[in-house]
Amino acid sequence: MNIEIIRDSNDKIYFIEIGARNGGNLMPELAKLATGFDFAVANVQSALNQPFNFSCCYPVGNYFTQYILHTNENGIYSGISIDKQFIENIELKLEYYVEGDSVVRYRDSRSVIGVYLFKFGSLNKCKMFINHIRQGQNVLIK
Repeated sequence: MNIEIIRDSNDKIYFIEIGARNGGNLMPELAKLATGFDFAVANVQSALNQPFNFSCCYPVGNYFTQYILHTNENGIYSGISIDKQFIENIELKLEYYVEGDSVVRYRDSRSVIGVYLFKFGSLNKCKMFINHIRQGQNVLIK
């Protein structure tokens, strides 16, 4: 099930979508990394009225996050700049553009440049990474 909401500056919640589908931006893959449960396979088996295994595991001491690559300005894509201390934590990366492509300022999912999934062995390092991406523009634009 996919649920999308927006929270306004007064903390009021607006439901945008509630739908019986896997979410985009590699959310099923992130869930599989974190739990071992494969939502895509389960959805297909369910649609075909086949039994599927609901079991999953919860890896102790691992923390996962998703990074949706985007830019705050229009321009020419020049790559990604991620601090070298976090490179080893990349589990999966998907980029929709190559260097030299025109990209546009982020407005919605149509302007996503790519998605990276990360796995960390400590909560502290995961939080450090989240602070790193909040501090600056990691998508390089000419």
